[in-house]
Amino acid sequence: MNRRGLFVGLLGLDIIYQVERLPSANEKITALDCVIAAGGPAANAAVTFAALGGQATLAAVVGQHVTSELVRADLRDWQIRICDLEPDCRRPLPLSSALSTAGTGDRAVVSLNARRLQADATLLPLALLDEIQVVLIDGHQLAASQAIASQARARQIPVVLDGGSWKPGLDTILPAVDYAVCSADFFPPGCQTADAVVAYLSAQGVGQIAITAAIAPSSTGSRTKQA
Repeated sequence: MNRRGLFVGLLGLDIIYQVERLPSANEKITALDCVIAAGGPAANAAVTFAALGGQATLAAVVGQHVTSELVRADLRDWQIRICDLEPDCRRPLPLSSALSTAGTGDRAVVSLNARRLQADATLLPLALLDEIQVVLIDGHQLAASQAIASQARARQIPVVLDGGSWKPGLDTILPAVDYAVCSADFFPPGCQTADAVVAYLSAQGVGQIAITAAIAPSSTGSRTKQA
């Protein structure tokens, strides 16, 4: 593949348990397996890009917490370059706990997003987009995404939106988006159907739009999806 991609957005720590079944209220069960890995839409996309042979750079808040070291170690294994948007941050990264059933892949997820860890877009490195051939944003780092998407459009670098769910302020980024890959739960204001979503995005200038079906992961080897 040998392409260079920049992935902007949420970085967290996923704790994924494989279980025979989901527990009922007040029930304690023993897991069959457990995986701890870096997570978040942008991070997962960067890992996938790297696994396919690309050279991935992840722009996200990493900081100096103990959880930061865990995700750094995981991303290092995939040879992913990290652009830390808040290198002095000492707050814990967003955590995600997921239960995935062994037989069906059905899951239950509890997670935090990046709302409490918004980066200062004025601190973005000037050379961040040098040699980059594609940019993916997930909308979790709104200010940084706005700045990077605008610069990418000016340089004619394709911008992809990972639309897990609608986030306030995304409308300011859409004019710079070339491709939108949205979940079935992605509904901009006033939209209640897939056709309405396509019409809304098209009106904002997005040229290529896809809406995916919800397919649960089959094992703990799959990373959790955070909208």
